[in-house]
Amino acid sequence: LREALYKTLAFCEQPRDFTEVEDFIAATDEFVYSHIMQTPFTMIGMLTDAGGLSQMPLDEAGNPVTAEQLASLTADEADDPVATYRIEATDAGREAVRLLAPERRIEAQLSLRPHRRDTYFAVLDFCTTPRKFPEIEAFFKATPGLSQDIVADHHKLSPDFYVDKLDKAGALVWRGAWVVTDAGR
Repeated sequence: LREALYKTLAFCEQPRDFTEVEDFIAATDEFVYSHIMQTPFTMIGMLTDAGGLSQMPLDEAGNPVTAEQLASLTADEADDPVATYRIEATDAGREAVRLLAPERRIEAQLSLRPHRRDTYFAVLDFCTTPRKFPEIEAFFKATPGLSQDIVADHHKLSPDFYVDKLDKAGALVWRGAWVVTDAGR
């Protein structure tokens, strides 16, 4: 959920209507092409509970419904004056957007093992055209010089290692095939 949650926080740096946020989440690549088991409603709740989003109840006219107004109502009546919610990233949410920006994650990944940079760049360049994983494997086999380090117990790093790292960094995304993101470009 990380990437969809990150994108939601970034989207909500400007105040949004609750339904607009749900629609945004449902249209993210991660939601469309992955098997996210949470609803957009639940994901908004997760970010709100974590302190990354705030929710302001609004009436039919778009005016805030205050806590004082709601306090005088029974639990059954409390939903009546609320037509929707204004969703907005909190200061903590905005800081998370800054810290988790794909550009930062990509640079951190590239800096972690500098000798792998050229291989990461080669995979990104190859995936400017959407690629299925067997195509990426064939690319690795056909391209000399790609870093295929040997790690613990003589395990050779395979193409899926690089795809996974680039995906987690926000440089690649699955859209029915692996393709480079704007940040990855």
